[in-house]
Amino acid sequence: MPPEELDMLIDTAISCNGISYRIQRIPKNEFNRLHKIGYVAPSQRETDIVKVERMLGKEYSLAYSVYGTDSLKEYSLREVRRKNKFRVIIDESDGFIGYYPGERIIMYYGGHSSDQAFFVDTGEDAYNPEYSAFSSNGRFRITGLHSGQDNVEYKIERYNLAQKRFERLCDLYNIMEYSAPYEVYTGRTDYIFNQFWIDNTLYFRLGWQEEDDEDDWTSRFRYVAITIAE
Repeated sequence: MPPEELDMLIDTAISCNGISYRIQRIPKNEFNRLHKIGYVAPSQRETDIVKVERMLGKEYSLAYSVYGTDSLKEYSLREVRRKNKFRVIIDESDGFIGYYPGERIIMYYGGHSSDQAFFVDTGEDAYNPEYSAFSSNGRFRITGLHSGQDNVEYKIERYNLAQKRFERLCDLYNIMEYSAPYEVYTGRTDYIFNQFWIDNTLYFRLGWQEEDDEDDWTSRFRYVAITIAE
């Protein structure tokens, strides 16, 4: 792809599941300016399962196996119980990832090292905080889980006030790679970076290197904004 096309700024709209999305490719300096305003880092992950037990308190009980040495322990989570609330039984686990106290999420590796996650308050399925971001008003979020197939599956969701829970609007893949016309294709969305929201607009970076790669133009940094029609 010629350099002049790489530098083209995109502004188009597509529809997914009956909702309109405006897709823009924006300049780096604009992205960096907004990133300082809207980006919120996930909470610090705790990987020591003994400390996680203490953090959760007496209402919870965890069953797990311990491998390795005292200096390099690894854990395999088998079960989490919350007294008189729920019980999460883990049939297949390749290891304990950690606990995110701010998001109240426990993560572990499932089959093929896929991400598995649940909320410790309810036992319901959750997401990987490292791949996710919320709008400041709590109305929108993008969530991600590693599939175990060298990609992350991202979902754009909106909070349903009546049901008091988030509902899926569309997969990011369907917006960026399936629905968008070829001439505005910005590259694969197996991984996105530095994602954040400002109001109803999601911002993120694609690519993993600053300079051009003659063999793979999609590896170059590109900055994208997706606005959800209200």
